[in-house]
Amino acid sequence: MPRLCERLDDLPYLAQFFAQHFAEVNHKDFTGFDAECLHALKSHPWPGNVRQLRNIMERASVLCTGPVITIRDLPEEFRTARSQTGGIVQIRVGTSLEDAERELIDRTIEFAGGNKTHAAEILGIATKTLYNRLERYSTSTPADERA
Repeated sequence: MPRLCERLDDLPYLAQFFAQHFAEVNHKDFTGFDAECLHALKSHPWPGNVRQLRNIMERASVLCTGPVITIRDLPEEFRTARSQTGGIVQIRVGTSLEDAERELIDRTIEFAGGNKTHAAEILGIATKTLYNRLERYSTSTPADERA
């Protein structure tokens, strides 16, 4: 079965299911999520897979003070990721593949808080591959410095 980060289209339905379940258990009204909350959920790498989503929805349904779960009801890591680059890397057309890959790796490591193992998971590569690429880029000269 594919990991949750590979099935982001299913995430809103799964989150809705878990949140509704825990709202009923805790005798709370629940009507859905606000847009910012859904964006944060979809932007998360989900290393804990569906079990992590279930736990997050249980926590959010308990902390939620209204019928809509907001970003304030999610753990701190979801609010901090929102304030970072937003998970978007912009690369100009004409950028070499090597420079584009270097930028993506650097930004992903930054997004992962410097945790290279987590960054490799986000990128979908082995940690050893990430270290090999970093080594290769540290010995090559960026395009900006060649000009």
